[in-house]
Amino acid sequence: MEGNGLNYLKEVAKYFMDFLETDFHKRKNPRRTIKQRSEDNLLVGIKLDKYPTFNDAIWKSVNTAFDSKALKQISKGTYKSKIPTNLIDLIKYQLRNVTAEKAVEIAEKISNIVESYSLTYKKDFDKALNIALEESSKVIKSILISPLLGSITKSLESAGIGDENSIYLMEEELTSVLIRGIESKVSEVTKMLITGAAVETMEEFQSVLDIDEIKSNLLSFFENYQVTDLFNEVLEITRNKNILETQELYIYFCDIAFNNVRYPIFYIPVDLRRQGDSFAVEFDAHVYINKKALEFIVQEYRKKTGKVGNLKTVIDRIIYLADHEDDFKNVVSEIISEIVGFFELDASIELSGSPAQTAKSIHARVSNASYLSRVLPRFHGRLS
Repeated sequence: MEGNGLNYLKEVAKYFMDFLETDFHKRKNPRRTIKQRSEDNLLVGIKLDKYPTFNDAIWKSVNTAFDSKALKQISKGTYKSKIPTNLIDLIKYQLRNVTAEKAVEIAEKISNIVESYSLTYKKDFDKALNIALEESSKVIKSILISPLLGSITKSLESAGIGDENSIYLMEEELTSVLIRGIESKVSEVTKMLITGAAVETMEEFQSVLDIDEIKSNLLSFFENYQVTDLFNEVLEITRNKNILETQELYIYFCDIAFNNVRYPIFYIPVDLRRQGDSFAVEFDAHVYINKKALEFIVQEYRKKTGKVGNLKTVIDRIIYLADHEDDFKNVVSEIISEIVGFFELDASIELSGSPAQTAKSIHARVSNASYLSRVLPRFHGRLS
């Protein structure tokens, strides 16, 4: 009986401790979550891992307590994103459909085109050459480029680079890449045909339409394709800022996902002032902990799992950078370590650099992702 009484007292103590730790009221859904688009499809946030160099600069800033020397400006053309690695892997897979038979088909069609226009415009080399190149471009586009892009269009759309205009420009650029590889040969063969020289046109064009080289050129195009410029995206966000009234910009770093909602763990206000083709960057003197979100997640996690306790390192919501010039990284690391332990995640998160890291369990997931985001005023109807 004494044992049962002790257990009862423990349960009562746990009950009141939970109330004390949540200030005697239930935490509601936190307002500060991570979104990249508003309800009316305006850009409100940028996940910064698509700009690796800038993401590195953010983490250098974190590790130096946001010393102003770490990141001073965002200039046009300095930070550009590329096609994601997983999409490059898909493109490599789809390039298997670019076969030697297609190269032969292209060589045959271009051979016929050059022969035809060299005969039609026998006295006008420039016209014969220009029309032959134009028609050859159409052949390359229809046989190679359009089918390849068609096979990855949905994936391009998912990556945010597959709108109609982007696909059209990509199609034109890819065609230009391949036509440049045969331009001199088209010119050479056209001259020979106009002057009456004997030439095996099919063999000539097969010699410059090597399938391995074609695949290499196509892959190189995608690997080096610059999708977006951070300056332009920041410009879009600041323009939206004017549309959506007063609001602030923040850098979020480290996030936690729970019940399919992602929340920042830390955030710092950032002032971006336009100076021609750049934005001057100035960080606030305080870093904030998303205490309401963490307390809400802990509350819901305890309901799911029966776990007792709370996060002890997030009692204070504000970290004053002036007080932590030398140990800010340690303060952040301690908080992340406690979160990882409390939610029993499967890995630690090291904050020494920007390479993507994720730690997860059945209920929660934490990463070292960073974002540029904005939050609308509390009175505004649309929350970000």
